[in-house]
Amino acid sequence: MTLSAEQPLAPRKLSAPSRLEDRRKIRRSKIFVPLILTMPHGEVRAHLLDIGTGGALCFSETQPQFDSIVDICWYSTRWAARVIWINGRRFGLRFLSPLSLESVQGVIEDGARRKRVHHIDQAAATPSASTTSPPIRTP
Repeated sequence: MTLSAEQPLAPRKLSAPSRLEDRRKIRRSKIFVPLILTMPHGEVRAHLLDIGTGGALCFSETQPQFDSIVDICWYSTRWAARVIWINGRRFGLRFLSPLSLESVQGVIEDGARRKRVHHIDQAAATPSASTTSPPIRTP
């Protein structure tokens, strides 16, 4: 199609913000928190990889269905979210009702606490150099 001077360009209408504009208007924090997802076909184990008041990035061996509603179960708390994209075992969730900053902060602190405990457990499980080195033999 060629445009001439007689054919003005139609104004571009955007009914909703573009995906790029909409992405990450709400800051998310990277975490690694285990939880249970209740999907239409049952409960599965998953991990939150990041979270914000509007949504989360999740990882699970079991892939949810695109556009399905899942319940995120973290301790005694449940949040409903829609699966908005899937890429392998990672998928994006948009909360049906935005989370409070306090809820998000609680999850972030849990992730930080688990990370510290994991590093302490790994350090305790690693033998020190003095116990792994062979004895020095003298002639």
